Amino acid sequence: MIAGLFWMAAAHSSALLGTHALWRKVRTEDRPLDALLFLVLHVLLQSAAVLAAGLCGALSARALGGAGLVVLAGLLLAGEHRRVRLPEKPDLGRGTSVLLGLLSLRMLLQVWFFAPHSGDALGYHLPKIGEWVQSGRFTQEMGLDLQAPLPAGFELLETWWVLFLRHDGFIEMAGVELALVGFAAVRLLALKMGLEGRSAFLAAVLYLATPLFALQATACYNDAPIAALTLTVAAGISARAHPLLVLVPLAVGLGVKGTMLYMLPGWLLLLYWRRGVPWLRPASLRWTIAVALLSLAIGGFWYARNLVWFGNPAFPVTPQGFEWGTARIQGGPRLASLPANVASLLSRAIYDDAGPLQPLAVGIAGWGLVAFGPGAVALVLGLREDRELRRHAAAFLVATAGVFLMTTPDDWCMRFVLFFPALLCIAAARLAAQAPPVALLVGAGVALQFATSCVPQELSPEDMARLLGQPWAQRSAGPIVGFEGVPPGEPVAVCATTRFPEYVAYGPDFSHRVLHLRVDDAAEMREQMVRHGVRYVYLELTSPRRNGEINIMRKIGDITRLTDHLYRLEQ
Repeated sequence: MIAGLFWMAAAHSSALLGTHALWRKVRTEDRPLDALLFLVLHVLLQSAAVLAAGLCGALSARALGGAGLVVLAGLLLAGEHRRVRLPEKPDLGRGTSVLLGLLSLRMLLQVWFFAPHSGDALGYHLPKIGEWVQSGRFTQEMGLDLQAPLPAGFELLETWWVLFLRHDGFIEMAGVELALVGFAAVRLLALKMGLEGRSAFLAAVLYLATPLFALQATACYNDAPIAALTLTVAAGISARAHPLLVLVPLAVGLGVKGTMLYMLPGWLLLLYWRRGVPWLRPASLRWTIAVALLSLAIGGFWYARNLVWFGNPAFPVTPQGFEWGTARIQGGPRLASLPANVASLLSRAIYDDAGPLQPLAVGIAGWGLVAFGPGAVALVLGLREDRELRRHAAAFLVATAGVFLMTTPDDWCMRFVLFFPALLCIAAARLAAQAPPVALLVGAGVALQFATSCVPQELSPEDMARLLGQPWAQRSAGPIVGFEGVPPGEPVAVCATTRFPEYVAYGPDFSHRVLHLRVDDAAEMREQMVRHGVRYVYLELTSPRRNGEINIMRKIGDITRLTDHLYRLEQ
């Protein structure tokens, strides 16, 4: 642990100082834009380091930390630390400062006390990280879920946070980093729409308090990061950043999730309307080109990999789309999807009462009271008065329409438009500055949002008690999903034909080697387990045939049931 902390400190220090050195080469002298640019560059360098290490077979604390130590020494010898200037103390206002402090504290507490627990994250986002950490390189084995080959740019950042301690206790910090990017992007957007400094900060804090965004920030999901990155694209265009700088978050976002491209029509409309304003020239065009190329390499890697491995850059999605269980992905735009998704949003999802408030947002939008109430009213009023607000609102609507055209109408699609509440938060902050009673209403709404989004409602009080009852080093969602009792270091087999929380089989410290079984029947399962020397198997039993085969094995004493899903093979 001590060695891991040392390598972690070296890597983080080199990343921060390296970001500063790169930032000086591409900054624009627009302070709010440059603040956002620094945060995006930091994410870019962390992702680049993990990508390079994974490709070179150097994905270990010592290798990445050692490289960081060398880079840090070079930067210190070059005197980069002497060029660091602390930013001025921001003027947020007392109420906004208190709210930001509470939100920040809550996120840090969630990082400490939560463990990855939500379905999609455990099923197909995180198992590849387990394979990478155990192998010390990128692997073709990514888990049993058919959606595992989708772009994994956010998983690069999550790997950065687990690699040095070889533990997932801080994995949610990746989401916190992107939440900070979203905060800075909304602030910049608000300023470019004409809000004063304090009001712009209020808009950004209100967006951080948006229930679904807040929950996803510490749930290992990539929809909130995509929202943050697409808002960064919009903010960069609004601020007239150089197109190469706007390309950076766009490319990084495409490497996180393909839905990043769906919003592009809205931002192109905003670009058209801002065409008369001169671009802000970066300090060095040559360095800006290099940064843009690096972002394209990081974002495009996953599509190039899939083209080489599977013959399809968008694998598993084909021109006909993709269907597996409840997962349905469109292969292109469909006119029928737009009105269906709009109707679903306005008639049901916007009310947030069709299901529990959770990161997957089943049947709900998760935008919260501030966006739905004062935000919507303030937007309607503002559209009559403010030309810039009208133009930005039109761009947001076109971006949302792009998503709805490309998205299958279902109970899960509203999280793909998580960027839209930012516009409503900006409108609410604008009206709150003009009318003190509205400020009180916004304060009451955000207080209620804060209280109801501290813990995802998919976690029952009993589940939270199980999480909190475990020591930090052993904290895992395993007991919640039927994985507990496996001896430390014991290999585990996983067998499933639908989405299954297989990530918990690795353990929070990645000490369990996982054998992914792709078998036709229980006899073949037993044969492979014996061949690989694995006694424990984590089973998904929705198939009646497989359930029957396992029951027969139990009756004849071949296998012992430990939990609903965990079994031990008897020799």
